[in-house]
Amino acid sequence: MTFEVSKLNDDPAIQDFLARVGAVFKVGLEIEANGSGAVYRSFTDEKTGKLPVFSATLSQGGPVPVRLNIYHHNAGQDILSAVEKLIREKLEDYGDVQNLTQELLVNYDKLNMYRSLAEQILQPEHSAESYDTLLAGLELLIHAGKCGIIAVGDNPAVGEMVACRKEGKTQPPVPTKYALMGTPFERAAREMRSLMLMETVAETVHASAGGVDIVLKGPLLVAPLLYRKPPASPRVVGFLFALSPTEGSFNEVDQHAIATISSLASIAMKHFEALETARRATFEMDTMLKDLMSTFESLQLQSALVEQVNRISIRINSTLDLDMIFNSIADYTRSLLNGECSLVAVMSGAGRVTFPGAAGIERDTLPRAVVPEQECILSLCFASEKPIIENHYDPSKCLLGFNIPLAIRNFVTYPIQSLGKTAAVIMVFNKGEGQPFTVADSDFLKALAYQATTAIENARLLNDLKQTQFTMMAKLSELAEKRDPETGEHLLRMQKYSRIIAQELSKTPKHAHQIDEHFINQLYAAAPLHDIGKVAITDGVLLKRGKLTPEEWDVMKTHAEVGEMILRGPDYLKVAAEIAGYHHEKYDGSGYPHGAKGEDIPLVARIVAVADVYDALTSRRVYKEDMSHEVAMDIINRDTGKHFDPEVVNALKAGMREILTIKNLIR
Repeated sequence: MTFEVSKLNDDPAIQDFLARVGAVFKVGLEIEANGSGAVYRSFTDEKTGKLPVFSATLSQGGPVPVRLNIYHHNAGQDILSAVEKLIREKLEDYGDVQNLTQELLVNYDKLNMYRSLAEQILQPEHSAESYDTLLAGLELLIHAGKCGIIAVGDNPAVGEMVACRKEGKTQPPVPTKYALMGTPFERAAREMRSLMLMETVAETVHASAGGVDIVLKGPLLVAPLLYRKPPASPRVVGFLFALSPTEGSFNEVDQHAIATISSLASIAMKHFEALETARRATFEMDTMLKDLMSTFESLQLQSALVEQVNRISIRINSTLDLDMIFNSIADYTRSLLNGECSLVAVMSGAGRVTFPGAAGIERDTLPRAVVPEQECILSLCFASEKPIIENHYDPSKCLLGFNIPLAIRNFVTYPIQSLGKTAAVIMVFNKGEGQPFTVADSDFLKALAYQATTAIENARLLNDLKQTQFTMMAKLSELAEKRDPETGEHLLRMQKYSRIIAQELSKTPKHAHQIDEHFINQLYAAAPLHDIGKVAITDGVLLKRGKLTPEEWDVMKTHAEVGEMILRGPDYLKVAAEIAGYHHEKYDGSGYPHGAKGEDIPLVARIVAVADVYDALTSRRVYKEDMSHEVAMDIINRDTGKHFDPEVVNALKAGMREILTIKNLIR
């Protein structure tokens, strides 16, 4: 029986029991732990201590002997023995409960330690911290002099020390492989359980070349670290071991403790294996996400680039005016690349370079044309089929090739190819905010240059076609002039009159949407062909001096229908055909050859009709003298609304100053 005497004073139930025993048997009771000063008394009267005493030893197994002293007057031996027996039995029960409570408290403390260790090993992000926590807990529980954790892979016969503690201090692990075959580790792995070797062991676990052997000396505890993943069988992933207890030897409680700690170590190892797997997966996912984001951003940039280029393409392909195309390219490149200025340089067949497109700089500050030297930047741009990016331009090392009122810091260029050679070059200077030009900038210029190539080639082809058409119409006009030499200057004057009238009409709300530059150019080119049908009129009628007979007049009137028939067909002669066939129609419907009326008469024919009659009235012919301006205008005013469109006559009057200037210049 072992218990702490001092605690009797804190236990009311024991105190009550002993007090009642003393009262019933009329004795005083005293329980003492000899040598420790721990005493329990059921009396307070000092006189009781002077009575005869009966003493009995209650415990000899504990560290301090416990004695029972019974003070009495004349109690018999049987009464004293009965009292001793009652107290002994009661205190034995009390001692058993106290011991059980103590054991439960110890186990409870261990349970709390295991729980605390389990929580701690799952908190750190690095396995070394958790392993050291486990080993420190093991040291505290079993008072080991040295303990460690050995990890193994697929082959449990080879291990590596991942953590070690000796005499309360962490030992840095050495990345060394150990041969475990024939050692207690191999046996623990084979039997899948913890081992406690009480006898003194003296074994060496050999390390690989350059490593330090593990010497197993003294009592040894070793437990396998098992990884369980149902339905597969448990697999050994490492070992936990402890050597050289600081006091005595290991016991079953220590073996149970290392088995418990080994379970926590297994959890820790798999936790960090899973954590490492998760880290790798997270890293791979992060990398993949970054790649996806980069791809997405790249696609966004490309999409934005395509959208911008398409928008620009629509703009530059909506016109066939080369100057407008070049200026649009310069505007867009300067804006989208955030440059200080942008130019489009074009080289002619003679090697002369002009600058038809410019943005961010006044055109008149640029040279009208230059012939660049061979080694200058401008020559390199036309000689190379690749972009040029220069972010640290030094004019002392390479000349630009032309004068520009700009302090050049950096630039990017891209060639525009046409018919297998560089026809033009896009140049953007000084990117904003001190930023450098990049490959992305040249990629944008590349996409734009491709669209520009198509627009430029189309414009040049159309210009060539127009030139061919204008040349053909001019030759047809010359043909009519050959038949009637006096009509040469008439054609030139009325052509210019027609253009002035059209320009004035374009200023009116009614015709502003209809008359544009294209309309005026077509009218100007086609007007001289209004009498082309006269090539079919005989000289006797066409060149007759004096008034024509009715029959001759009927022949003369056929020139309008013949002219329309000659010009009908090609689209580029459509306006000329309308003029030839309708310029003798009258606004009130009394004209020929169709009898058209009002706005059923094409506008181009109504314009030419006024210009033709005004010039005919004010010009000398073989069959009449010229009239004064005033007389001619009286006739035109009198016939306005009958022969002539009133709005066209008003336009004639609005442009009369220019018309009179031309009339006086061309005689």
